[in-house]
Amino acid sequence: MNSKVKVAVITIIGILGSIASIYALFKSSGYTIAVSGNNNTIKNSPIIKTDGDVSLIINELKEKGITTPDGEYFDSIENLVELAKKGDPKAQNYLGVAYGNNIKDPMTAKKWFYKAAIQGHPKAQYNLARMYKIGEAGEQSYAKALEWFLKSAESGYDEAQYEAALILVNGSGGVEVNYEKALSLFLASAEQGWVPSYLHLGLMYLWGEGTKVDYNKAIKYFKACADANDASCQEHLAWRYMKGEGVPEDHSIAAKWFIKAAVHDNGSAQHQLGFMYYTGDGLPKDFKQAFYWTSRAASQGILDAEKNMAHFYWEGIGVESDIQKAIWWAKKAARRNHPEAQAFLENIKEFAEKNNYDLSKLGL
Repeated sequence: MNSKVKVAVITIIGILGSIASIYALFKSSGYTIAVSGNNNTIKNSPIIKTDGDVSLIINELKEKGITTPDGEYFDSIENLVELAKKGDPKAQNYLGVAYGNNIKDPMTAKKWFYKAAIQGHPKAQYNLARMYKIGEAGEQSYAKALEWFLKSAESGYDEAQYEAALILVNGSGGVEVNYEKALSLFLASAEQGWVPSYLHLGLMYLWGEGTKVDYNKAIKYFKACADANDASCQEHLAWRYMKGEGVPEDHSIAAKWFIKAAVHDNGSAQHQLGFMYYTGDGLPKDFKQAFYWTSRAASQGILDAEKNMAHFYWEGIGVESDIQKAIWWAKKAARRNHPEAQAFLENIKEFAEKNNYDLSKLGL
């Protein structure tokens, strides 16, 4: 690490410092269901509320004149079921979406996804994989999820490529880590414009996972998703400017990217931004802004930010001095084993004992 890079830790007594024609949005289960049609997934579908009668959805959408994926593929729910029973994979996948989302029958949904998946339907394969990944319909298995994501990925489905790569790069569920395969899948997905892959490609080139360290390629991918308003990429790009990795070291440019990430609620970027305002590093020194961004980070559970809040309240930096709030924040960080917060509290206790102060009212 460049010796000029200042880490966001502030001294306190030493250092304190989220079906179209047949479906509704899958909020409760948390998984994305893909239906047939170009680039259509359940997350982009209209929200239709029913009492479990799938036919109501088709009728309601038709009355509203809403065009949906495969809208011309079948004329009625009866026609859809007939096609599915005859072995049509597109209808089977669609019916699986209906059962999973509207009738809330994941077991039957899984059955229809499987029937379509074994016929090579890429989105049914993806849907089945997602069910295994989160344990929908009773069984969670990252190994089976990976198996079906990879089958879907072979057809060029970008989301499946991304999901398979995630499992491989993280070794999820005990799956063997394979950086080389993960890198190739992230690259295939990114080439189709799947923005979430850019972050992981940036990290893999930054750390040399499955490839040699390449700061220029890391910057390329961080910049691409940072420009797409991905807060994590914005923060990573900021750190590259802080450290001069793949770009000239420039803390003022770093600050601009930290600000963008912080505005998008990235807690660690908020914490670093608070520190930069506190020290005047890359930004004009501004204690009120330092307190504001540190408090935003602390509210998201950033441990060092919690400790730094104690410092701000104790010293009255950017906020009116408040010993009770200082101790409250120090105790919050200390409970999570922050050594400097713990030391701060011990120092207060020692000081109070030597000077006969009663701190019982403050919980000390």
